[in-house]
Amino acid sequence: MEEKTLLEINFDKLINSNMIKEYIEEMKNVFLNLYPGIDEEKLEKIIKNRLAEKVKNVPIVSFTNNYTKVEKNISLLSWYDWYKKTEPITTEHGVCFKNHNKSVNLSAKLLEYILDTRKYHKKKMFECKKGGDHQGEKYHNIRQKVFKIFANSYYGATGNSKSIFYNLFTALSITGKGQSLITNAALSFEMFFADNFVFSNISDLLFYVNNIKNEKRKLKDSVCLTKQIKESKLVDRLISKFENKDMGLKYKSDIEKIVSNLSKTERNRVYYKNNFFEFCKCEKVIKYIFEILNKTDKFRDPNEVPDIIKDDMEKLWSWLEEFVYYPYSRFDRISICKNLGRKAIITVDTDSNMVNTEPWIDFLIEQSNGIFDKETIEAENIFKMVNILAFILGHMIGEVHERYGIECNVPEEKRSIINMKNEFLNRRMLLTESKKNYASIILLQEGANVPDNEALDIKGLTIKKSNVNKNIGNELQSILEQDILRANNISISKILKRLVKLQNNIQDSFNKGEVYYAKPDKSNEPITYKTPYQIQAVRGILAWNSLYPDKEITFPAQVNTIKLKINSIDMLEKYFIFKDGKYIPYDVTQKEEIKKELAKNKSYKLIKPVKKTNPEIYESIAKNIFAIDIRNSVNKFINTSEMIKLKNYDKDVYEKSIDSYVKNSFSGDAFTRFKLSKYGFGVIAIPKTEEYIPKWLLPFIDTDKIIADGLTNFNKIFESVGVKTINTSSTDSHYSNIIDF
Repeated sequence: MEEKTLLEINFDKLINSNMIKEYIEEMKNVFLNLYPGIDEEKLEKIIKNRLAEKVKNVPIVSFTNNYTKVEKNISLLSWYDWYKKTEPITTEHGVCFKNHNKSVNLSAKLLEYILDTRKYHKKKMFECKKGGDHQGEKYHNIRQKVFKIFANSYYGATGNSKSIFYNLFTALSITGKGQSLITNAALSFEMFFADNFVFSNISDLLFYVNNIKNEKRKLKDSVCLTKQIKESKLVDRLISKFENKDMGLKYKSDIEKIVSNLSKTERNRVYYKNNFFEFCKCEKVIKYIFEILNKTDKFRDPNEVPDIIKDDMEKLWSWLEEFVYYPYSRFDRISICKNLGRKAIITVDTDSNMVNTEPWIDFLIEQSNGIFDKETIEAENIFKMVNILAFILGHMIGEVHERYGIECNVPEEKRSIINMKNEFLNRRMLLTESKKNYASIILLQEGANVPDNEALDIKGLTIKKSNVNKNIGNELQSILEQDILRANNISISKILKRLVKLQNNIQDSFNKGEVYYAKPDKSNEPITYKTPYQIQAVRGILAWNSLYPDKEITFPAQVNTIKLKINSIDMLEKYFIFKDGKYIPYDVTQKEEIKKELAKNKSYKLIKPVKKTNPEIYESIAKNIFAIDIRNSVNKFINTSEMIKLKNYDKDVYEKSIDSYVKNSFSGDAFTRFKLSKYGFGVIAIPKTEEYIPKWLLPFIDTDKIIADGLTNFNKIFESVGVKTINTSSTDSHYSNIIDF
């Protein structure tokens, strides 16, 4: 469905629309809260007159069935009438599907089979894990992952025009529905658990109060309340829920009028909606929570409540459901979720919300009157506290999804497909500014202890990817786990000391010629790349093969690559002094300076130029890597008057002319050498079979760049713990000793 243009509409047709009829009834209910004594007929007339003034035309939408290839342009009001009559399953981007009870959907049947099979294997996996059957756990884990891939592949196929499952509307609806569901869940957690919602205008407040007033009630206030909420207290709360205090104060007189027209019960209900902690402070409620805590020794899995507290947990939820839970979704939930500062949700992933349970634990410790102490509380008590909350939140989000399904016309028997349940309890999480980049220590998975060696969970962070040296990655992971996620107190100075030690170890290792910290890399056949010489591994392998043909690396290959700082052939004509763990270059003309420097300390070592010590290496680099012979010829060619004019006129043709000149003027591998020479000698590949780097290369290893590249993967983590990183170029950044408070 796509909006096209506007259609003029007469008043009688407008009033007879189902959408407008519903709007009039809703507005009457809202305004009767503000003006309860007003005559309803008069109010309805006022609303209709305003509609007549404001609504002169309605949008025309393009309504397309891409199965039957039928397209119609109809008014939005007509579309709504059709929608109310046919009750299609509605999704984002205006995509509607025929309901399951009206037509068989083979694709849906396929997906149901895939998801049911995955669910079976996942359940068996956890059963095996709890029973200590490691082989069974591994077997079912592999299979549940396979069926997860099948399900995700269907989603990908719907957006692939070459697939038999291709349907752009379906692909759009899946993407939009996923985003809508997860943001709706996040906002629901924020509202229910953290009282985190705002009124953008007085209309928001009016609808909010009206919705609460019209709720069906099962419980009397006296079941869990001992005190009545005063009008002034409710007025203050409602004022505080506006986007800013000034806006709330602007509507104070209207709010006071609304509150004054509420009954005592209505005041209580409006006050406690989304007011989780205030409700839990009520004498009867907090007493009941501690009774539940004391009834059971263990409560580790909110999906498997101990029998002794099952009825109590259901009763507690029934109180919270009626007094605290507000079941109405916002139509602008996606934009709200992006802009609302979160208080309850630590991070949102593709299909999950991570809830911060620490405020709840702190609340219960504070309410315990000294029974619990944060420093000495036992783990089992923490687990009980957290899982009471997880049970409540699980029921709340179940209600959210049930209502969501109803509003989208999903058949009752299909609504349970949309669900969220508690799976992990994390000890601590480290978040970064990048989406889906975080790390945590998992304590429990569905109630089962997670072994220490499996507890670290890293998502998105690149500290241990395949292209990161495993020894650097292991050390960075150790710092993350031991000094950040498991530490009682995070010590920035301790982390910095460990990183400095790692840097020194990298420097010392390369000084010894070891490949211990070299970067793992790989390359396919150069011909498979559009621009092969831009690939570092390709250049590194070609450089090695030109220097060591007897130890040739054959494509495709896995290698170690080392960055070098040989930007010109002149570097191979320099002397170097090795001092304080660094190689310092000197020109041939600086012989006096060299003598003076060596005289300062007998431990300083002089390294003679490669041109003198390894003339065959020098000649090979000059020819095969810098292509000196070809470059000299090309320089003469491009300095002709015709080429100078061409360069200014058409750069692409200019470059192609140079390539043609090289191909026509030189034979063999000349063109390859010429293309390679543009990149200098900035990298070399070392075969996996080689344990040491050729000795002549040691002065040219760019250890500063290697260290920066290796540690740059840690910079996101540094930023998260308050250490500022500094960008030294568009691609390089380094940690600093500046702490962001």
